[in-house]
Amino acid sequence: MNSKLRTAIVTLCVFLSLHLQNVFSDGVNVNPSSYLAPQVKVPNYHVNDIWKAHTHLPNYPEIEAAARDTFVALPSSYDTKYRNPCWTQDVTFKCLPYFQILGVSKCGTTDLYNRLTEHPDMIDCSWKGPHFWDESAYPVRVKRPGRYDGSFPAYVSVFDKAAARIQANQAAITGEASSNTYTAVYSHLRGRTLVKRINSTLSEYLSSSLGGRGYDAGCGGGDC
Repeated sequence: MNSKLRTAIVTLCVFLSLHLQNVFSDGVNVNPSSYLAPQVKVPNYHVNDIWKAHTHLPNYPEIEAAARDTFVALPSSYDTKYRNPCWTQDVTFKCLPYFQILGVSKCGTTDLYNRLTEHPDMIDCSWKGPHFWDESAYPVRVKRPGRYDGSFPAYVSVFDKAAARIQANQAAITGEASSNTYTAVYSHLRGRTLVKRINSTLSEYLSSSLGGRGYDAGCGGGDC
C-alpha cells in the first residue's frame, strides 16, 4: 500500500469517527451501556408468589412422567425471607439458582458470569455450568452416590455451598450459566428450514447441539 493511499484511509477513518461521535452524542460523552437503564426493573414480587399462583397444564401428567426425579423434589413453597428461591428440606437449607444464562456458547457467557460474581450479593456456585436442563438424561443412566449424576437432587446439590452463604445473607443470590441450553431446546427454535446436507456454520452448530444425530432425529423425520 503506497503512502498516499494509507494517508487517505487514515484521514477517512478519523473523519468517520468524529462524524459518528457527533451524530450519536452531539459531541457529548455517552455511557455505552446507558441504553440498559430503562430496561432494569427491580422485581416487585417474590418467586414464591409465582410458584403459588402456578396451575398445571393439561398435559401435566405427561410432563411429570418425563422427569419424575424433578417434580418429587420440588418444594411446596419457597422461603420469602430470602431473595433467592430457597427452602428447608429435612432441616437442610436448599437453593435453586436465581437466574440462568441460557447461552449462547462461545459468546462470552463465562465472562458475563464472572463479572456478575463481582457483585457482593452474587454468590458463585461450585459449578458454573452443570448442564442439567440441556444434557442430563432421565432416567439417570448411571447413579453415582455422592457425585454429580445428572439427577435433579444432584443438580440442587451444586448450589449447596452457595446456599450456606445465602442463609447468612438474605439479599444474596446465586446463578448458573449452562450455555448449551439455548441450542438444546431445538424444538422451540423458529424458522428451521435447514436441509439435511448443507455446510453453513449455523447448521453445523445446530447439528452438534443434537449430539450429531442429524436433523431427522430432532425434527420428526425431517419435516421441519
